Amino acid sequence: MSSPIYGDIIAWKKVKIYQNMSKKKEGENMQLNINTNIDEELKKTEQILANLEKIEEKSRALQFITIRDLEKILGCSNAIAQEYFNLPDFPATDFPKEKKAEINAVRMFFSVPRRKREMR
Repeated sequence: MSSPIYGDIIAWKKVKIYQNMSKKKEGENMQLNINTNIDEELKKTEQILANLEKIEEKSRALQFITIRDLEKILGCSNAIAQEYFNLPDFPATDFPKEKKAEINAVRMFFSVPRRKREMR
């Protein structure tokens, strides 16, 4: 059973349908029995929405990467990752003991093409 989604998240569960297959005449109405527990489905939907709100909160939080993280992301050596962190326009901070950069700022930095000769 395919279910359309119109703006809200709707949790759907399989609905058991029992049809009265004993038709005496063609065109006679069929009987349908639909078994659902609306309260249970509403609780599940509320849990899903609460989980989505938690995920949204986490996604808005600042996330920082280190030189080692950049090394893994780019698949480069530690020396190259350090060179990036030392560039004047790279969005890094060295206030704590270790240099860090906010991940969205790093994405913006790499949205512009970079060449090897610019680093040296």
